[in-house]
Amino acid sequence: MALSIFDVVAALFGLVALFGYINHKVLKLPHSIGLMVIALAAALVLIAIEFVFPASDVHGPVTAALATIDFDKTLLNGMLSFLLFAGALHVDLPALRSQLMAITAMSTLGVVLSTFTVGTLAWLGFGWLGLDMPFIWALAFGALISPTDPVAVLGILKTIKVPAAVEAKIAGESLFNSMLFLLIGLEVLVVQVDLISAEAALLAIPIVLLARFIGVSIPLTLLSLRQSFTKGAVPVLVWGGLRGGISVALALALPEGPQKAPILAITYAVVVFSIVVQGLTFKTVVSRALKPEA
Repeated sequence: MALSIFDVVAALFGLVALFGYINHKVLKLPHSIGLMVIALAAALVLIAIEFVFPASDVHGPVTAALATIDFDKTLLNGMLSFLLFAGALHVDLPALRSQLMAITAMSTLGVVLSTFTVGTLAWLGFGWLGLDMPFIWALAFGALISPTDPVAVLGILKTIKVPAAVEAKIAGESLFNSMLFLLIGLEVLVVQVDLISAEAALLAIPIVLLARFIGVSIPLTLLSLRQSFTKGAVPVLVWGGLRGGISVALALALPEGPQKAPILAITYAVVVFSIVVQGLTFKTVVSRALKPEA
């Protein structure tokens, strides 16, 4: 019997509640990180069950249920608006206003610099590996992976004490990024371009981190000529620029084609590394990069 959209949504909410409870009682990780870790573990369990018992066909019903959801439209056109609203309610407006120039610079110039850095290095990297990737598709990947995710960022910030000015930059940039991408969309980079083969998810992770450093350090260096910034803000902003559901949704929004899966795989790899590794070590980076405020 086919599941209705209401059945699927109810099942997803039930899983989120269950995973959240397990994280709260057992793992005790920040909420967004805990859900990611448990979801990955659940996916690995399903894969293991099907590997050990091929006749069980666990993959089929799960895939059929998920296929009833248009994830990119559901997230970008529906859930993201509510998430941005909920996140914006917790932003300190006076702190946001005081850091408006830095936030604007990072969410515009910084994202453009990151997009072209990721795109150029990815294009060169795939060429070095002997893989043919048109430059426009390298830019498309750079565009979808460059914006930071407000849900992941705000979730981590709730668990870590960060100076107000730095927190305003991180939260404000992620919110501005999301609103800009809602307005602009990814289609301007992918119209009438065929998807091609792509590999080296591991190669994409350092490329994205380097691009994040460039996208943060150059705008702040230019603005430092007119205003001062918290010492150690750059490494905190670089490591705190988490990627999440927005990048995945943008990847899902790519036109259908035989090579869409590899791009999704690269995006997922960066997002998992970002939320799990960067999220779990963000507190350490903050404590080492920033001096405690008096």
